[in-house]
Amino acid sequence: MQTSTYVPVQRYTDEYCKALTENYKQETMRSYERYITIGESAEYYGERLLEVLRGEANLDRFRYIEGKKYFKVVRESFDEFQGRNKWRDTTVHAFVDKVTGEVYKPAGWKAPAKHVRYDLSNDLDRDKLHDPNRIDWAGGYLYLR
Repeated sequence: MQTSTYVPVQRYTDEYCKALTENYKQETMRSYERYITIGESAEYYGERLLEVLRGEANLDRFRYIEGKKYFKVVRESFDEFQGRNKWRDTTVHAFVDKVTGEVYKPAGWKAPAKHVRYDLSNDLDRDKLHDPNRIDWAGGYLYLR
């Protein structure tokens, strides 16, 4: 008799998106601090940094879209062009299998690449994917090595 283990993939995927969003925020703040340190447009970047610290900045964020087989993890940007002032999806960051929790690098907007990169049902993989200091918003960790 085979028993199955329940894997709360949707919750894990949501936490993964939160970690990516936090990583993007941390990297943005480090970038602003570097510009301030070297004196390049220090006043401008100082104002941007304060916006981030006060929670007023419209930084890119990550969310997932539920499909038939996968949760599609997408990056959203705030679009202020010509007064649009709305969030729009810009890129696919990863695909997560809704049943198994396997994480794939995207091959394009609609489909994942071959080969599992991480597995949210694995405690070590999940710890890495939920830690904003161990992943990067740009997705370099999803490449096979």
